[in-house]
Amino acid sequence: MGQFERIDLKEVACPLCGLHDGEIVLSAEDYLCGVPGIFSIQKCKACGMCYLNPAPRAEDLYKIYPHIYHEGFINQQPFWIKERLAFIKTISPGGRLLEVGCAAGHFLARAGDAGYEVFGVELDAAAGEYARSNYNLNVETGSVMEAELPDSFFNLIVLFDVFEHLTEPVSCLKKLIAALAGGGHIVIRVPNFSSREARLFKENWYPLDLPRHLLHFSPGTLLRMLSGAGFSFVKIIYEVEPEILVLSVIRYIYNMLDKKTGTSLANKTGDSGHVTRRLRLKQFVTKSLAIPFFIPAKALSLLKSSNMITVVARKMT
Repeated sequence: MGQFERIDLKEVACPLCGLHDGEIVLSAEDYLCGVPGIFSIQKCKACGMCYLNPAPRAEDLYKIYPHIYHEGFINQQPFWIKERLAFIKTISPGGRLLEVGCAAGHFLARAGDAGYEVFGVELDAAAGEYARSNYNLNVETGSVMEAELPDSFFNLIVLFDVFEHLTEPVSCLKKLIAALAGGGHIVIRVPNFSSREARLFKENWYPLDLPRHLLHFSPGTLLRMLSGAGFSFVKIIYEVEPEILVLSVIRYIYNMLDKKTGTSLANKTGDSGHVTRRLRLKQFVTKSLAIPFFIPAKALSLLKSSNMITVVARKMT
């Protein structure tokens, strides 16, 4: 099994306000893939935005995504497609749909069947090729900042579990609002770093996914970023994700056992085989163990402190 490379990190400014005035609120190892190192989240003292700092250099980003990380998105149909398709229909029942970070195109293909004219952007070359070859989708490979997006063209743009990975979130939003037609909507789904779960589990909170998640949003910081790019707020949905609660409990137990045996997670997981085991665990939990945790997860969503949030915003005409 191959060992992952240690990556060079650089100091970065707050992605929301641009200042260099943050304090560390959390440090953790890479639980999912085992990229070596300790990674820290800072909170900006000026605006409250939380972000990875120091962060990987742009030329080293590929090192934090092992090949099998993307294979999971290619080989499995996500269980949430039907639910999210029904949701976006309540926002825009048809028209031109762009998915940023469309992976292997499973969602876009179903959206196309439902009557949307679909387009995608995907950073991973293998996933993008799968979408084109297997679904005959119009998917451009590369970063969203490199993509050729026509002005005032799309009626709906969606980013599901993607926005927290971006290195230039404000520039991305400004590019996407230019690509939206007047009255068009953007839908962004991210982990809620201000949730009670995140505060309870801290470095064991499953959606941290360090160092791949560069941005760690609260509802307030995400809304301010959207507003600063010119979007008008429509609504926010506090989502029920019981499997995340289960996975955080499991991660907490793993780390407690590691501390008792004196084993370092980073030393133990710096190989590609570890990724397979963690992804299989997530699949098992999602299918088999999450149901008993539905009630506490639902309670947190009612308290507006769920582990995932989806924000809908609009480009004014």
